[in-house]
Amino acid sequence: MNTQKKSLRRSGAKIMASLIALLGSLSYIMVLAVINGSVGFVCAMGVTVFGAVGVAKALGEAIALSYGWIIGLTIGCGVLRGLLRYFEQYSNHYIAFRLLAVLRDKIFGALRVLCPAKLESKQKGSTRKCEYRAELR
Repeated sequence: MNTQKKSLRRSGAKIMASLIALLGSLSYIMVLAVINGSVGFVCAMGVTVFGAVGVAKALGEAIALSYGWIIGLTIGCGVLRGLLRYFEQYSNHYIAFRLLAVLRDKIFGALRVLCPAKLESKQKGSTRKCEYRAELR
């Protein structure tokens, strides 16, 4: 029985491949989200790096940038990081809700096929209510 259970279970790679296949026309939004996340990560590192440059200049190191440029670059990296993070989250949520809509349609399509068999059980009202809600959407 344990080997039978393992054979029915899909691997993580297979699940991810099927979800990527569901993306379809949303793949360009996924690429945009990845780019926003990567550039945002570089900007987050920039905040730390320019902060360290400012500290090094204050400790007497010979840095060619003025304090105004260092502070401006630090703030600029922070603001850009915030904007990129917002667009990354927006893109990821858009993809997630679109995929949920596709999955919901597939699940309720399967439930409509299975519905006559389910109606023979004791809970006829809840199954019909579930089907009725699916038809309203």
